Amino acid sequence: MNKFKTKKSLGQNFLESSQTIEKIIKLANLTSDSDVIEIGVGSANLTTYLAQSAKRVLGFEIDTSLMPILERKLNDFPNVYITFGDVLKLDLKEEINSKLANFENLTVVANIPYYITSPIIHLLLESGISFKNIILMVQKEVAQRITAKPNTSEYSTLSIYVQEFCDPKLEFIVDKSNFSPAPKVDSAMITLRQHLNQKPLTDVESEMKLVQLAFSNRRKQLKNNLFNLTSDPKKKEQISLLIEELFGNSKIRAQELSLMEYRKLLSKLRENGLW
Repeated sequence: MNKFKTKKSLGQNFLESSQTIEKIIKLANLTSDSDVIEIGVGSANLTTYLAQSAKRVLGFEIDTSLMPILERKLNDFPNVYITFGDVLKLDLKEEINSKLANFENLTVVANIPYYITSPIIHLLLESGISFKNIILMVQKEVAQRITAKPNTSEYSTLSIYVQEFCDPKLEFIVDKSNFSPAPKVDSAMITLRQHLNQKPLTDVESEMKLVQLAFSNRRKQLKNNLFNLTSDPKKKEQISLLIEELFGNSKIRAQELSLMEYRKLLSKLRENGLW
């Protein structure tokens, strides 16, 4: 990789630590019948380890200038397939079905560029694909937000969005010195285990609209943010009473409610014609 100049515009920070890569492989718990999706193949340091542990690996890489390097490094791995292109502009389900026919035990293992973390997570969780596990390297602060619980400073709309689809867990921190070039911040490995019974996307979208409104000003009380639903003073009073009835405190703030409490709130708002 010493002849390749990384591109800052693509958020290229290649994982160089074999010790960290081995921890990721152990975390993935791959078997001979595991199929793997890797987003952002980069220098293929992780890819070669995945290929030795899994049945097949489908990698996505946006930077075509890496093609000769990847062809050389992956030449001995016939079970690796590389798709060059922007994964956010591709039909992920179609790509997987065409390259990994009759796939099973599908796992995502990826060190994704910080600047597209949220879009990649949306892509995976809304793809309609059942993954055995999703294992992502993300910025440490983002990992803390994704896994945050109510009543913490990190708890946000992102926390609730991810928890709509899966159970997230921060597995371990990865020091910035493990990368080349080294980013300015540390990273973290997270696992996202999808819920067995997925809610329809339309339901998730409705719940997230309420959550986004609730968090529109996290310093304000929840009721004050929900007052934006109406200009009618009577309906505003109704919203305040409804919050008091549900949570025993009309002064509660958005960051104090769990996902289940938001679902109850949405149901009550609908029942009362307020949503």
